[in-house]
Amino acid sequence: MNKQFEKLSRLAVEVEEKLGGLSKKQLNWKPSPDVWSVGQCLDHLVVTNKQEIPAIKAGLAGEHNKTVWERLPLLSSVMGKFIVKSVDPSNKRKNNAPKTFQPSQSDIGTDIVKEYLKTSGEIQELIKQSERVPARRMIITSPVAKVATYSIHDALKIVVLHDQRHFNQAIRVMETEGFPA
Repeated sequence: MNKQFEKLSRLAVEVEEKLGGLSKKQLNWKPSPDVWSVGQCLDHLVVTNKQEIPAIKAGLAGEHNKTVWERLPLLSSVMGKFIVKSVDPSNKRKNNAPKTFQPSQSDIGTDIVKEYLKTSGEIQELIKQSERVPARRMIITSPVAKVATYSIHDALKIVVLHDQRHFNQAIRVMETEGFPA
């Protein structure tokens, strides 16, 4: 998990350096109506991470009662690998975010970078905590679907890869012709 901690720590620095100084206009600019703005990419990560954090915390604290789906180790293993692969930044296939993870459609304020950094810090702390427990054997349920279960180890890996994927998306928006100076 140290690798995941390092990746997320570096990403937080990059987010602050590259996105922290953007104006509200820049954060909300969209290259086209069907493409997220930089702000929406960050808002999506904040929304997603805030929904994932409680399940990971409860699992790490041992305050989690296993569901029927979580008691099926093969399902959790397969599901974890599948989701890790689908959110990996090297996977060029576009995924539609579930409704519960959709970003705001309205103007996003400049505080979104600080909000992201706060959730990133919480995830970094959970990664540290996971190093003291058998995180590969601790199973939790996705906030999206009750049948989607995976280990806490995979959950943390999913968060880190997912954050990197959408940071890359935000950078592509900034590199699009017409992005406000």
